[in-house]
Amino acid sequence: MSRDDHGKLLEHPVVYMSAYINEHRKQYVDLLLRISQQGGQAWSDWIGFFLEAIRTQSLDAIWRSEELINLQVRFQDLLKTDGAPTRLFPVVDSLFASPAINIADLMKHTETTKTTAGKDMERLERLGIVREITGRERERDWLAQDIVNVISKESPQQ
Repeated sequence: MSRDDHGKLLEHPVVYMSAYINEHRKQYVDLLLRISQQGGQAWSDWIGFFLEAIRTQSLDAIWRSEELINLQVRFQDLLKTDGAPTRLFPVVDSLFASPAINIADLMKHTETTKTTAGKDMERLERLGIVREITGRERERDWLAQDIVNVISKESPQQ
């Protein structure tokens, strides 16, 4: 790999093996115990278990990625239909990296005033992209709940 390709590497794993292993913990532990006691065929069984884990979690990653892409397109379409200012498009994209936001974050991201950021946040909330989660009058936070739902819901592959 060239030095230039380094920037194209994923920062975080896309396939979360621990989710599968935790869900099948007893089988995983039993297979490891069999390897230590018997060796031989037990290794093949453990490799089979791990290959199934990779297959299952890869399908889950594909499914979640497709769901998030569809959601991103839907959010962008909402902004376009509503005639939102172009400064909000990258803000919405950034919610997929960090689904919580506040006025200070929005001001920094859009380089606008507190008043403008407040109006922008109202627009995002009205469009259903974010919802206020603190219930306070000041120092409020908003969450892109639809993004969190995709990340946390049970996969159809499970």
